[in-house]
Amino acid sequence: MARFRRVFFPTALFLAAGACALASLQSAFSQSGRGPQPDPKVRRPDKRKYPDPPPKIRLPENPPQPKGKDGEDIIRINSDLVNVVVTIGGKPPNASLDLTPEDFEIFEDGAPQEIANFSRNADQPLKMVMLYDTSFSVNQRINFERRAAARFFERVIRPQDRAAVFSVSTDVVVLQEFTNKIPLLVDATRQLRAQGATSLYDAIYLASDYLRFAQGRRVIVIVP
Repeated sequence: MARFRRVFFPTALFLAAGACALASLQSAFSQSGRGPQPDPKVRRPDKRKYPDPPPKIRLPENPPQPKGKDGEDIIRINSDLVNVVVTIGGKPPNASLDLTPEDFEIFEDGAPQEIANFSRNADQPLKMVMLYDTSFSVNQRINFERRAAARFFERVIRPQDRAAVFSVSTDVVVLQEFTNKIPLLVDATRQLRAQGATSLYDAIYLASDYLRFAQGRRVIVIVP
């Protein structure tokens, strides 16, 4: 019995020491914040409730376009009306340009197509803005541009047409507003002076706004 007591007593001490050490560790963890104990008084947040019926996933109106063999995008557009611009060149001396839809044939993939509308743009008035680059880079060509502009206006401008002259350098200046008088347009080109930089994008924007309410064919000519 004495031998049994010697073995049992140290074992009991070991178990008691282990229990005390475990209690000390739990107290240390709870004090350091590493092992917080759940508070039964704290209310957990409610689970998010979705509306009834649940929302539907909306698919995009324009689905992704398929890719080509080389990874390029393929754009497919359905159109019932396509504009076809035709220019007549090499007119014989005795030929007439009073053409009608019956003088043209249009085919698509070998199948003849109906000509729904036919018009002659040459009969419409021309509204044109001439943008002249007058920066230092064209200092050596400014005289040539003046002479070329005079010949251009004489050959192009008709009584029903109108043209305007813009000078494009650091600033964009309207040298001549819309007119069909060739002498006024030529005089405007004589005011061109090489100076500053080229504000080309500003000039294109201002010319587009200048032509916004013009009737007929609207053209912007850039003379670099």
